[in-house]
Amino acid sequence: DDTTAFQNALAAHGSVYVPRGTYLISSTITLGFGQSLTGSGQSSILSAGSSVPAVIEMAHGYGKISDLRIEGGDIGLLLRGRLGPCVQNTVRDVTFWLQGRGVVLD
Repeated sequence: DDTTAFQNALAAHGSVYVPRGTYLISSTITLGFGQSLTGSGQSSILSAGSSVPAVIEMAHGYGKISDLRIEGGDIGLLLRGRLGPCVQNTVRDVTFWLQGRGVVLD
């Protein structure tokens, strides 16, 4: 399970690079204000079980996710202003596989 590693990296740094590989996610990874998660394309895979409500949540503004493949979870990407206004977020070259819902704007 790689969830804690992602959460700790985002707590310590504004930008986190996801190298090639498959990373198992057991709970939602939350991006706060201005944080980014960037991979190396389709070979950077975040894989979650169906019990994960959302694989990634962008809970504030000015965040970015790019060059990732997100597999599983009920929702692949949830954008909602839970921590602040959810504005000016960027999603680029992200592929969603096997979710109940790929992207949810709340």
